Formats: sequence, structure tokens, C-alpha cells
Amino acid sequence: MNRVQLGIKLKDARNATRLTQEQLAERYRLDPKKVSRIERGVQFPEQEYLDMLEKISPVFNVQDILSTIREIQAIENKSAYEVNDSISNQMLMDEIKKLQQMVASLVKDRG
Repeated sequence: MNRVQLGIKLKDARNATRLTQEQLAERYRLDPKKVSRIERGVQFPEQEYLDMLEKISPVFNVQDILSTIREIQAIENKSAYEVNDSISNQMLMDEIKKLQQMVASLVKDRG
């Protein structure tokens, strides 16, 4: 599951209550833009938001969502490390090429 899929799951939980984003925001004193960002997968929900959804939605389980958020964060962190490793490997390969060119140039100058 990714952020967007999580947002869809949260939207489904809200829809089970038959509330619009605006109604939900107004009733529970939330920022309507924040509700939208959460449901679009742009922002993770805070604990209070999850607790509120659990209270009002029969299809919502806060522990499942928290577990999913942790999984997504672990994947995103792993992806960031992989990108950094990839960049480091590319930089290393570039330096090796430079050294090879320097060696080739020295050999050529001596020959």
C-alpha cells in the first residue's frame, strides 16, 4: 500500500459515515484542506484524525492504518537510501573513469 491507497482507504471510511470532507471538517473542527491532503495521500493523518474516524466509522480500524503508515514510511525511507546509494555508486564510477583516463594519459605520455 502507498500514500494514495492509504488516502483512498481513509476516504472510504469517511464515506461510510456519509459525510463530505467539508462536513467532516466542520463537525470535528478540522481544516478542510488537511482532510483533502490526507485523502489524496499528500499528508499523513495525525493520531487525533485517526481516533475521530475510528469513533464515527464502522469500517475503520486505527491500528490497521497506523501499521500501514509505518510500512509506507519504511518503504519511503528505504527508497531514499537506495537513491543515495545509487548516486554514490554513480559518483564512484565517475571517479574511476577519471582515474582511468589519467592513467591512460600518463601511459601515453611515457610511450
